Amino acid sequence: MPEYLSPGVYVEEVDRGPKPIEGVGTAMAAFVGFTEKAEMAREIDGELVVENLLNRPQLVTNWTQFVERFGGFVAGVNLPQSVYGYFTNGGSRCYVVSVRTFPKAEATLVNAQGKP
Repeated sequence: MPEYLSPGVYVEEVDRGPKPIEGVGTAMAAFVGFTEKAEMAREIDGELVVENLLNRPQLVTNWTQFVERFGGFVAGVNLPQSVYGYFTNGGSRCYVVSVRTFPKAEATLVNAQGKP
């Protein structure tokens, strides 16, 4: 214990040892499912190359990037809604794996004679 020789303000330094290691966030969202498409177009040496993204994890950082690579909303496919909700609620990075594509169905209404 230190010996105080005069009244007043005293500073006493206490060694507390090394600082503990603090944890950091390691959470990363991942989505696996069906999408409208699974391709990414790139220009390599002046030539447009379309890369197949099926069954390959892709880092996606916003909704626009998701739509460019995997397409938009498709009836009966839940993955786009899940990713959209993730980004709408403040998500910033996620991995997406498309295991199968379901292009949007195109329908033409016809009359009783079978004509559009």
